[in-house]
Amino acid sequence: MKTKFLFLLLIGILLSVQVWAESQSMRKRIILKTATNTSQGTPRSVDPASWIIACYDVEDSKLFIDIPVPCGTLTVSVSDSLTGEMAYYQSYFDESCIVVDMSGTKVGDYVLEISIGETLLLGGFSIE
Repeated sequence: MKTKFLFLLLIGILLSVQVWAESQSMRKRIILKTATNTSQGTPRSVDPASWIIACYDVEDSKLFIDIPVPCGTLTVSVSDSLTGEMAYYQSYFDESCIVVDMSGTKVGDYVLEISIGETLLLGGFSIE
């Protein structure tokens, strides 16, 4: 009886791990890089690119930006990397998670810009 229970438990764990892994594969991580420093030319003590997480959900056509540390006012913009056409632009104040619906956006390569004070974070992603 114990063997049967352990076997069924193992099968259940393996199936749940597989389902979780498949759900995570639909989100593409966007690597953010700092484009500018402060006006004094010295880097900030904590680089926002190291703690802001951005990803694009291929299945739902949504852009997720996770901001675990309050940072005041920030501006999010998404533009076509070839034409420069703005697909999205919005300012936020002390948001912890931003969800941008990109379902009406045409197929192509896009640039995500997150502006926090004098710091500009850039990252690229594709809509297929």
